Amino acid sequence: MALNVELQQRQTEQEKLLAQKDDVSSQLQEVNRANSRLLEQLTELGQEKDKLQQELEETRKTADKRKAMLDELAIDVAQEKSWHKEELSDARLQHEKEVLGVRARYEKELRGLHEDKNRTEERSAHSSVTRGPHSGAGEPTADDQKPQGFCSIWAICIISQEAGCTGNTS
Repeated sequence: MALNVELQQRQTEQEKLLAQKDDVSSQLQEVNRANSRLLEQLTELGQEKDKLQQELEETRKTADKRKAMLDELAIDVAQEKSWHKEELSDARLQHEKEVLGVRARYEKELRGLHEDKNRTEERSAHSSVTRGPHSGAGEPTADDQKPQGFCSIWAICIISQEAGCTGNTS
């Protein structure tokens, strides 16, 4: 009987061990399934990470290209601005030179006209003195027949032509 009891105890222990083995086996299967799911998730996350890194790299390249283009554009704009500034300065200087040239010619011509007028007046005064009071002093000379303001209108015409103006001077 002792052997039966011992046999029965061993069978009970074996059944318990088999039940434990089944439990452990079930747990192992669940852990393996969980590990498989985690491995799939890890793989998916790794792929997503790689994709995001690739997109980030492409975005960086695009940003670098855009920055380079903006830098180049800024340089071009600065050069263009500098060129326009130089051109404007040159144009102003040229304009000032032309104005000074026209002014100098105008003043020279005006001085010449004043000198001519003074000579004419001197001749007129001299001729009236030499002719005397009864030698036709009331008759107009060729210089006296010029209309008043003839010299100034003529000077304005010359100045307008030199400055490149067109149209009426009156």
